[in-house]
Amino acid sequence: MTINTIKTSPNILFRKIRGFCFRPYFDIIICLLMFIFIVPVRAGDYVCMEAESALNIEYPMRVACEDGDAVSDKWPIVTGASGSCYLEIPQGSGNPPEIEKGYATIKFIVLKDATYHLWCRIWWADECGNSLTMTIDDGAPFTFGQNSTFKCWHWVKMKRRLSQLDLSKGAHVLKIINREDGVRIDQILFTDNHKHVPVGKETVTVLPAPIVVNKGNTL
Repeated sequence: MTINTIKTSPNILFRKIRGFCFRPYFDIIICLLMFIFIVPVRAGDYVCMEAESALNIEYPMRVACEDGDAVSDKWPIVTGASGSCYLEIPQGSGNPPEIEKGYATIKFIVLKDATYHLWCRIWWADECGNSLTMTIDDGAPFTFGQNSTFKCWHWVKMKRRLSQLDLSKGAHVLKIINREDGVRIDQILFTDNHKHVPVGKETVTVLPAPIVVNKGNTL
């Protein structure tokens, strides 16, 4: 009886053993590499707030929620907001100079002295409802928005270099002011990391506070 034997070189044998031993971990290794090189890592100071966490709200600014009532058939409640609620100035409710009212104030804290970048998750109605006026602390008012993406939630960055975004460590107050009706604000984000680009619903770092509505106004 003849016994056939297969001679295997040491290199081939080592590759076979290595492939057998590490095959169960191959998928795990690939996933880790994808996380390291593809998934963006957030660094630096990062403050993300729900817009509806505003401490004070003046009409026609109001909080709208998915389980709430729409202002009218022409201005329905929209879905997709973080926390299912958002701030809005309903279309048709008026804007300056006809109506000078309408604002919301939000308090936040940054952890260090730095130049910050301001992002907002926004829903614009059209080219006549795609901007807001904002102030930070006692700084000069500035215009936010005026981009051309309409009728969907999306992130907008304050692109101009503003001295108002040179923030000192500690507490600050952001004021969102009526400039045009037909606008919705879901989330507000401050970060000193210029590489961070928000996508979808961001992780909230500031818990909502009780809302105070100015007396004499109806939301």
